[in-house]
Amino acid sequence: MNLWGVTAPALFRELAANAAMGIPVIRRRRLLGLRTGNPLVAAEAAKIVAEFDFLSDSAGSLSGKTVLEIGPGDALGLAPLFLSAGAARYIALDRFLGDVWGDHAQSLYEEIERRRGPFTPGWQSQVELIKHSVEQPADTPAADLIVSFDVIEHLADVPLAARHMAGLLKPDGRMIHRIDYGPHGIWLSASDPLSFLQVPRWLWAAIGCNRGYPNRVRHQALVKLLQEQGLQVSDRITRTHGADVLDAEVVCAFQDPGELGRPFKLVKPERTS
Repeated sequence: MNLWGVTAPALFRELAANAAMGIPVIRRRRLLGLRTGNPLVAAEAAKIVAEFDFLSDSAGSLSGKTVLEIGPGDALGLAPLFLSAGAARYIALDRFLGDVWGDHAQSLYEEIERRRGPFTPGWQSQVELIKHSVEQPADTPAADLIVSFDVIEHLADVPLAARHMAGLLKPDGRMIHRIDYGPHGIWLSASDPLSFLQVPRWLWAAIGCNRGYPNRVRHQALVKLLQEQGLQVSDRITRTHGADVLDAEVVCAFQDPGELGRPFKLVKPERTS
């Protein structure tokens, strides 16, 4: 039996996984494991380096700036890169923040440093961790630069998140986001990459409300939400399916945001013996 491009057993497994993540003890245990990153350290390091190249190339001067990352996940791979490039402070905001000082994360930082050269000594002291979502009100410091990579599509309340991000951005600040609007998880195997959009709203919530499942907000709706906050938006569509956007890159600011720099491009890591 096929339902919206996936099998019924696969759908039931997703429902069970979401129910499990609603149980506090299971949630805590799950967050200690690897959730968002690649278990292959070399591949994950290559991806983070490519993310930094994309984000920093559109960021302007980083000297003395406060950088706020939305949704770093399991590790803070971007933090030492931004701090070593001149940023003064790095704030990591994530409701599902992983074990960012654990063994896997430390191995990742070492691999990134091997690729890019020595980090600023003691960069960890310039990092602030905030364990809640950007939709929640909190005493989060204002930032010169707000960045995210494949995170906006997982936010539970995008209008509220856009409002809070705009509120956290300094008047002369800038936001840079990459958004993956395409299928995730079991829907990657569906013949129609947009079949997940047909799942009823109530069922979609039951599948992923506890797991950060995609919110299914489309690109033009996101651009409009940002503009409603007084932000000027420059975007670049990088992947489509028919008339629908599957991937996009966005830079926005209260003043002229300028044009996006180099696009995100993942280079496969070299093989090691």
